[in-house]
Amino acid sequence: MFPIIYEDEYYIIVDKPAKLLVHRTGICQDRIFLLQELRNQLGYHISPVHRLDRPTSGLIIFAKSKDALTSMSKLFEEREITKKYLAVVRGWVGDGTINKELRKMTDNSGLVGEYNEAITNYKELKRYEIPFFIDKYPKSRYSLIELHPETGRYHQIRRHMKSLSHPLIGDTKYGKSSHNNFFKDTIGLDRLMLIAHYLKFTHPYTKKEIKLELKDNKDFNHFHSWMNTYII
Repeated sequence: MFPIIYEDEYYIIVDKPAKLLVHRTGICQDRIFLLQELRNQLGYHISPVHRLDRPTSGLIIFAKSKDALTSMSKLFEEREITKKYLAVVRGWVGDGTINKELRKMTDNSGLVGEYNEAITNYKELKRYEIPFFIDKYPKSRYSLIELHPETGRYHQIRRHMKSLSHPLIGDTKYGKSSHNNFFKDTIGLDRLMLIAHYLKFTHPYTKKEIKLELKDNKDFNHFHSWMNTYII
């Protein structure tokens, strides 16, 4: 059963688990998808308004009708929905904004030449330092950050943080295998440390402000608890 975070007659918002595709694609052999499993759970037809990458967990919106899908999609197109993510990255990051165009990519990561505007704001929430030689230094540093992407490009957060040399922990495509393997082998953390934890928008029908936030995640809690045994 997928946790339902919000539901009304128009929309349903759930907490997507990591490592699960939202819907079927032509480039994978997966047999289980969030869309179909959620339809089975609810017993009626729904459509995803947006998407999250397979390794990313967190809040995702589904519409219960074609009109509801169109109305919510318009909010995304006009950038009237605020989405925020939590992530764990290598190094101490600070606060800032990445305004760097990203080359357009297809779902199978093929480059197609065109570059698009991409803007990601980030804020450092907590710093960690542990006495382990993982990469180049006798101690290793990490940050818990909150990210607010103003645009929605393919793998935007992951590619932007890599461009700063602060890749996400657990990112097998853009990250560092030495750090990923350390957390997998040491504390059993085997996922991309990225969660869509916050949504805010004005409801297209009721005109009420909807604000949702995931305040608890077992993987992030596990990471935080273990790292807190090494106080800076």
